[in-house]
Amino acid sequence: MLSRAETLGRISRAGFRIKQESFIGNLLCIEARKIDEPLPINENVYGPLIALSRIGRDGNMIKCISANHASYSEYIQNYVYEMHDLQDGGKFKNDFRITSWVQYAGKYF
Repeated sequence: MLSRAETLGRISRAGFRIKQESFIGNLLCIEARKIDEPLPINENVYGPLIALSRIGRDGNMIKCISANHASYSEYIQNYVYEMHDLQDGGKFKNDFRITSWVQYAGKYF
């Protein structure tokens, strides 16, 4: 079984644009359209930690180190943004890629 984030990330990395997704019972149904060639896999996806490029203060690129629990979720950044936009503080609203225990722990760090 693959998580929702990994499934959508694999589809996006393969060059598809996700048009719609829905659940029928426990099954995730995805409508996607091929728009591009597959992207190369990030060189860090196989280790326990992954270095992700992000935009930091004043627009400078920084590397964020994260646990590699969903290595394909980075390929759906734009999709999550289109679905949920941003909350105050610049984080995604209702980001399904973050588990409840990570959200809870994040309040204390």
